[in-house]
Amino acid sequence: MSTLYLHLPARALTDSSLRSVACDYVARGKRDSLLAHGTASLSELAQHIRAAQTVVLVLAAADVSVLRLAVPPLSGAKLRAALPNLLEDKLLGELDDAVIAASASQAGQRTLAVVQRDWLRAWLTTLRELGAQQLRAMPEQLCVPLANTSVSAALTTTATGISLALRSSEFAGLGLIVANRAAVLPCLRSLIATGAITLYVAPADLTHYQTLCADDRELQVLAKNATHYQPCPLNLAAELPELSGTHWQFKAWRVPLALAAGLLLVNIAALNFTWWQQAREATQLRSSLRTLYLNAYPKETVVLDPLLQMRQKIAAAQRAAGQLAPDDFTVLTAAFAEAWASVKPAENSQISELNYANQRLTITLKTALAIDAMRDALGARAMQLTSVDETHWQLGGAP
Repeated sequence: MSTLYLHLPARALTDSSLRSVACDYVARGKRDSLLAHGTASLSELAQHIRAAQTVVLVLAAADVSVLRLAVPPLSGAKLRAALPNLLEDKLLGELDDAVIAASASQAGQRTLAVVQRDWLRAWLTTLRELGAQQLRAMPEQLCVPLANTSVSAALTTTATGISLALRSSEFAGLGLIVANRAAVLPCLRSLIATGAITLYVAPADLTHYQTLCADDRELQVLAKNATHYQPCPLNLAAELPELSGTHWQFKAWRVPLALAAGLLLVNIAALNFTWWQQAREATQLRSSLRTLYLNAYPKETVVLDPLLQMRQKIAAAQRAAGQLAPDDFTVLTAAFAEAWASVKPAENSQISELNYANQRLTITLKTALAIDAMRDALGARAMQLTSVDETHWQLGGAP
């Protein structure tokens, strides 16, 4: 898994299309290993953008407002609906045009970050067009390294001006545009009148700012490195899920898909082999039955169902020899009489009529009678009794 960090310039200092804007970048691989870093435009970073699992935008501090507020214990949609009302008197401008992200609650307070919606959407859309997969966006002032005993500040110098990011605590920070180099120290001291300050500047400007701030012994000037930036839990891009979500990537799933396809093919092959074996056995069994039938009755020319035809021939031979078949009238009536006598139905239960046709005996009753006891008694005699209606039963041999 790889992550690409892009440090974006302030909106006020951007005067060209986003693809040509120069950004400090850091590419990290597995276990946070450093792969590459430097400064390049988005167009030049297209290959890194496509290869990264996640692209993290570090939004210039001058473009993001960070506040610490007491927020009621709300979650999900209710929290999103309440945030604009809580910030209404804290910020200038229309909050309908802003994206607001909130941190988890700590002792009843949350850290809120606010950025202009169209500006964030423009960056996310551009990165999507360049092939970015998953996008995150966080405020620069909460990514500047936090010193234990001093306030941290970072300068970003472009051809069009200087932007300042200042972090005063774990949850507090701000950003602004500085007119020129000479105004950096007065600006810092107007915000932090006393106390230690650690200022990070570009390596090329290190000597100049050390000389410029030499008179302030509480201000330490260090060389800035994009790898020093630390990710923060706030994610402004998550508030635009249609642009920040992960797109399905075939490359990441090709091995599991190949394994699933292989497993599916193995199962299909096994099922087809089993079906082929059973079909072959069925064909052999039908052929054996046909051969047995023709051996017993060689004069037969039409063989559709050899098992059924064999049963019919055996039944016909038994009748010709004077033997009774299980579905003969005599056998059926005798079995029914025995069952009737064993069940001993009510005295008013009488049989109105007996009819025999198609190897089945139809019994017509004068009054309705429960069939369950008779069905059980005849079932014990290998007979099958069914009910046509309340007064009509049919009796035949067991199938």
